[in-house]
Amino acid sequence: MSFVAFILALLLGLSLLSGAVVVSLSALMHSWVAAFAVVGIVYLAVACAIYIFGVRRTMLRWQHRMGIIYEVSATVDHIYREVRVFLRKIVGGL
Repeated sequence: MSFVAFILALLLGLSLLSGAVVVSLSALMHSWVAAFAVVGIVYLAVACAIYIFGVRRTMLRWQHRMGIIYEVSATVDHIYREVRVFLRKIVGGL
């Protein structure tokens, strides 16, 4: 529960910091739209960097593991179907 409270406090802090940065940039640039655009571009750059350097490798590993699981399950399904056909031949021959 304390982890959830920490994450919520972190998100609240980032929201307040973002608002303060937008307000100060809008005072410097005399444009709210430009200030929002600058802050948005910074957040976009940070998100892309986190994805490229942190999450991408993990996602590729998960994708590889899911492919292995799919291959194994397809093989098991194929074996099951072959055994079923074999048993039908045996039982049908009696």
